[in-house]
Amino acid sequence: MKIAVFTDTFLPQVNGVVTNVIDLIKELSKKNHQLLVFAPKPSKKISFILKGVKIDHIGGLPAVFYPEFYFTNPISFQILKTTEKFNPDIIHFHTPITIGFNAIITAKYLKKPLVSTFNTYFMEPEYLRVVGLDRFGLDKNRFINRFSWQFARFFYDQSDIIITPSQFTKDDLIKHGFIKPVIKISNGINLPKKLKKPIKNHFGQYFLYVGRLSKEKNISLLITSFKKFSLFDQKTKLLIIGEGPEKNDLKKLVINFHLNNRVLFLGSITHDTLMESNYYSNALAFISASTSETQGLSILEACSFKLPIIAVKARAVTELFNNNGILCQPNNIGELADALSVCYYPCFQRRKIY
Repeated sequence: MKIAVFTDTFLPQVNGVVTNVIDLIKELSKKNHQLLVFAPKPSKKISFILKGVKIDHIGGLPAVFYPEFYFTNPISFQILKTTEKFNPDIIHFHTPITIGFNAIITAKYLKKPLVSTFNTYFMEPEYLRVVGLDRFGLDKNRFINRFSWQFARFFYDQSDIIITPSQFTKDDLIKHGFIKPVIKISNGINLPKKLKKPIKNHFGQYFLYVGRLSKEKNISLLITSFKKFSLFDQKTKLLIIGEGPEKNDLKKLVINFHLNNRVLFLGSITHDTLMESNYYSNALAFISASTSETQGLSILEACSFKLPIIAVKARAVTELFNNNGILCQPNNIGELADALSVCYYPCFQRRKIY
């Protein structure tokens, strides 16, 4: 089968959407499907070679609010021409931005089946803060929220089938009036049978966060909770793996809290390296304060390593819990700090929660 994939986020970016797209491409390639992938032209060279997969990079301009994202021409005749020549059986888009819009135009023109994957609650306050609307007090504006949901409905209802990674997200889209069929397909994880790149643990005991360093992830609240926990313990560290636009602000917060030697920013680590190392398995627990997850890929990965999870009761995250960690109320610094303390005690045994 021939599949044309449209995505506004791709390598060298490292985030949940990119990981999901890459994993899907790899699995389809293994099954001898032919794929044509449209993605933004990267700022640096990438090496991505798979049998039957061609990457067509589209030039664009970086978004002011999030330099990792690129706005491309929303109506590209070059994309249309290339796709027509490829003659796909199915067109699949993963993002509701300009390349995603090209998927809609192309599918309508070529009369091809169109599949979409809903990965991000870009309509909600968490993501409206990312584009800077919180500076004007508009991140929780009801009109903007309703308009954003209307845009999401219009965009995704152009497809024939909408895929979501969790039951919560599926129910939420239906509740908000999405018309086209919505199906749940959980994000998959391929774990190596044996760790190939184990790290020497120079960190001692540590809690772990993996993900984008962006406002929607509530990492400043996570760090504040760790500061409160630090009144109880002076040695345990917090490791933060990932990159994003909020990194400098978060580093300043850590300095203000005098936690320079306790909160460590390890930067971006490729997904394969992360999964083949023991960053997850060495941790005391995985911690997330995010309220914006459609499923939570890094949380799912931590679960697969049988790592205790500390997270908040918000959206699809609750589906990943079955006595395998501690769920806290959203935006509650005290509860998160208390959960860290519980996971710190030597008597806390993972076998009790898995």
